[in-house]
Amino acid sequence: MVNKKLISIITPTLNNGRDIGFFLDSVKKQIKTDFNLEILIVDGGSTDNTITIARDYKTKIINNPYVFADPGVNLGIKNAKGDIFMILAIDNIFKDKNAMRKIVKVFENKKITAAFPIH
Repeated sequence: MVNKKLISIITPTLNNGRDIGFFLDSVKKQIKTDFNLEILIVDGGSTDNTITIARDYKTKIINNPYVFADPGVNLGIKNAKGDIFMILAIDNIFKDKNAMRKIVKVFENKKITAAFPIH
């Protein structure tokens, strides 16, 4: 059996309770035959239901005492265990259930060490 890659999704949050469910639904619906997944929610002190929803989805929650997204991403990277790190905002919704499989495939080329999507 081949070892599957671990993808770490790192998402900074702050009071994203209205949208986090849509984001996490789209991530959880990904076809995961080629990889395993860990989701790190790096929260800057939400006072709404962001953390409750994130817990319902079995994500790893990290406290971001710096509040802002950039230091939150850094905290996420320090805590992630993946082979591939994806930095995603709450408004990054996957419409294609094979999106992550396609991303993992790109990184099979050992010359590729980073990628940024076309907008």
